[in-house]
Amino acid sequence: VAMVHYGNRAIVVDASLHTPNLGIHLGSPRLEATLHHVLFGKCHPNDAIYSHPSGVHVMPASHDYASIRDASLSEFHKTIDHLRTTSHLVVIDTSPGYGEDVGHAMHVSDGAVIITTPDLAAVSEAIRIKQFAADRDTPIIGAIVNRVHHDDAELSRRNISSLLQVPIISYVPEDDLVRKSQ
Repeated sequence: VAMVHYGNRAIVVDASLHTPNLGIHLGSPRLEATLHHVLFGKCHPNDAIYSHPSGVHVMPASHDYASIRDASLSEFHKTIDHLRTTSHLVVIDTSPGYGEDVGHAMHVSDGAVIITTPDLAAVSEAIRIKQFAADRDTPIIGAIVNRVHHDDAELSRRNISSLLQVPIISYVPEDDLVRKSQ
């Protein structure tokens, strides 16, 4: 949103091919054209881009089970290369973990941002994701710590930064209004 505020075009791609949720979170769960349609060769990438009220452009993934089941990433890099020619910033949102979709996203990315929560299990997983990125020569730009309560049950900012050995870009507090808005 900040990029758009300064007059730049930004696009977010939902590359969670098997667990797509970005469209739902942004209020567009069912759309005519999606990343899946682009990957299947059924439409041009520009046809699967939607403008969000914030000004950010979004390429959601399909929620159709057959599309999810049959998803292929063979054309993913071409899609991202095309989007780079039309936008100042392309953000690729992936599912957590080490799936093929995450590996492809890292392969075409200039860098990755790890999103974690401030608990030991999540930060331990973030350490493994950092190693997964290193195996793909994808630099980690930093980490965003989400759903922060600022209580004693959480790891401190210093501990998280020390464990991950990357800068903490942002701390996002837990907010009940987020849950209510969905």
